[in-house]
Amino acid sequence: MNTLWTQALTSADVSLTESPAATDTWVSQLTGFAALSVVGPDGQKFLQGQLSCDVAALNDTMAGLGSHCNPQGRMVSNFRIFSPEPQHYVMVMRDDLRDIAQKQLQKYIVFSRATLSQVDGLVGIGLHGPEASQRVAELFEIAPNTQNSCVQSELGLAIQVDADKQSYELHLSPQHAADVLATLLAACLACDAAHWEAALIQHGLLYIHGDQSGEHIPLVINFDQHGGINFKKGCYTGQEIIARMHYRGKAKRSIYALAAPADSEVARGQQIVHSDDGKAMGEIVSCAATKNLTSLLAILNLSADEALPALQLENSGPTLTAL
Repeated sequence: MNTLWTQALTSADVSLTESPAATDTWVSQLTGFAALSVVGPDGQKFLQGQLSCDVAALNDTMAGLGSHCNPQGRMVSNFRIFSPEPQHYVMVMRDDLRDIAQKQLQKYIVFSRATLSQVDGLVGIGLHGPEASQRVAELFEIAPNTQNSCVQSELGLAIQVDADKQSYELHLSPQHAADVLATLLAACLACDAAHWEAALIQHGLLYIHGDQSGEHIPLVINFDQHGGINFKKGCYTGQEIIARMHYRGKAKRSIYALAAPADSEVARGQQIVHSDDGKAMGEIVSCAATKNLTSLLAILNLSADEALPALQLENSGPTLTAL
């Protein structure tokens, strides 16, 4: 994708925009992501018994989010999932998570009439801004109109990420990716991948990395609010723990979108403390630095209904504010 993206920018004579305005619509490459596929007559049944989402609801107009958990209810992996055709499912996740996810899923698929394999060649693009829906409609003849819905064509597919029609993931076939990029770059600004990561943070959406595998229960990252957990579908690995937490309201940790000043040095795993007494409050799980702002997602030792206290990074770091 890096070569394709660079060639597209050069051909369109376009430079990256460092500070897009809220009124701008822009496109970026999705770097750091990879995909797995499950294909076969038992694919839906297999995934339905393993994943937190309702796989049976996926079709050519509805994608989703999902997670694969261990028996303790903690996410081994989480991902965007869609079905490009019947008996075929694709899961897009962080590239450093793919081998971990494949190894764990492979343990359970051996007795199913389905094949688990890595997917190469998909081209991922992020599209964000007030005209994003219009740009998708121009490419696919129609745009999705609800969160997690999708449209598909020979170009690939486009998925609406948020409820406000501002952000779309495009997963394109390699045969058409260059033409789609040329069309988008003629109508949109171009930004680097950090801006797309910042958009995900703004939406409160966390894709975990390989070193975070097995750490977090999906409820803690509000995956239910993003459509990544279905509480009516029946049993799946880790379901008992997740359901108990949901129905008893036992989540004592929650995810928050926060902002630090531009040029702040932040990293995943960095500790966040209470500004008044230095008490540890949680850690950063995702971050993105753009020219004017450092955006981050943090899991804090607060329930979802607690007020956000005064926070800062550890070691007398900068003050953090709600994003």
